[in-house]
Amino acid sequence: MFRHGAVILALGWVLVRAVHAQEPRERAVIDSIRGSLQTVSDSNYLVSYERQRIAVARTDRDNPFIHFELGFVAYRLGELTGVKKRYNDAASEFQWAADLRPRWPYAWYYLGMSEMLSGEADLIIVENLRQLLGQDALSRAVRAFAHAVEVDPTFSAALVDLANAAMRQRIAPRLVIAQAALRQAAGTPAGRVPEVQLVRGRVERRLLSHDSALAAFHAFMRNGGDSAVGGIELARTFAQKAMADSVVVHYFAGVT
Repeated sequence: MFRHGAVILALGWVLVRAVHAQEPRERAVIDSIRGSLQTVSDSNYLVSYERQRIAVARTDRDNPFIHFELGFVAYRLGELTGVKKRYNDAASEFQWAADLRPRWPYAWYYLGMSEMLSGEADLIIVENLRQLLGQDALSRAVRAFAHAVEVDPTFSAALVDLANAAMRQRIAPRLVIAQAALRQAAGTPAGRVPEVQLVRGRVERRLLSHDSALAAFHAFMRNGGDSAVGGIELARTFAQKAMADSVVVHYFAGVT
């Protein structure tokens, strides 16, 4: 099953090289790589396949698609085995791809996903030092997601993951990065994605930009977001503004 998929992927690389300027087709190939790998549940096979592809990568080191494939193999092995090192391996491959294609948001996006899943250091003192230096997993993830949004402000998946990673950190500078990226995207097609406006509202509220948060939650509902979720988020924001009457109105509008 996966062997047949690998042949399709190889043909996809040829196609992409011929039409490099057509980024949507590049993205389609990357999605097909990820989709094919997600169907594989045999970790032993993946380890064997990884060895084969590493041998190919040694002779074609500047091919970003091989590094993407290796990244996804490692990523899938992380999912199947729960071994954090596998996410570190994936991050290294996605970083390599990003170095080769710095203007390609998918490289940065999947680098961020791998960094998030690599987790904390085993020793608390090491993790604390990493956080102090901005080298902990979440800090690296935030930077990767920020790169994805910088090269393509319409990349809604990266926007949502960037915001969620920053909110888990609860570190103001990271939240400001997410806030800036979300505000930049507001005037793009990504601004019409309900999930983007929802996380934007939450980030704005965390940074006490209540009016911007209210605008984002209204945009969330205006673009098809769940009215119950939107109503509760509006009520929470009005509560922070000490506007009790508005809290009651929006809370009951949300739960009824």
